[in-house]
Amino acid sequence: MSGQLNMDDRYGRKKSPLRLIPYVIFALLIGWLFWSATHHSNPTVAVNLISFKEINEKSMGITFDITRNDPSQAIDCKLTAVDFDKYVVGEIVHRIPAGDKSLRVTTQIPTRVHSVSADVVRCYPAN
Repeated sequence: MSGQLNMDDRYGRKKSPLRLIPYVIFALLIGWLFWSATHHSNPTVAVNLISFKEINEKSMGITFDITRNDPSQAIDCKLTAVDFDKYVVGEIVHRIPAGDKSLRVTTQIPTRVHSVSADVVRCYPAN
């Protein structure tokens, strides 16, 4: 029995540390996936558009709810109004001062021409 070769020796296979590379890459990708899911599932500012309504030919009203993790932080929200062809015809950055954690905001977006829709592009902590 001692004269017999094992299968790796018989067929010239050698154990290489390179065979572990796919497992390391897989473990890193799974780690990144979990980090990404937890990091992006709890944003610092959450926004929910409630309504928009044209006030007149040159102004669009917008109402949205905002929830922030840190009520002591002021928030800037970029708001846009678009026309029928989806061209941006009005845009403002609306500052929300520090205060309540959750609140409803109603404001107006000045426009160049008649607008048909409005949106909250994004909200972020003010500098």
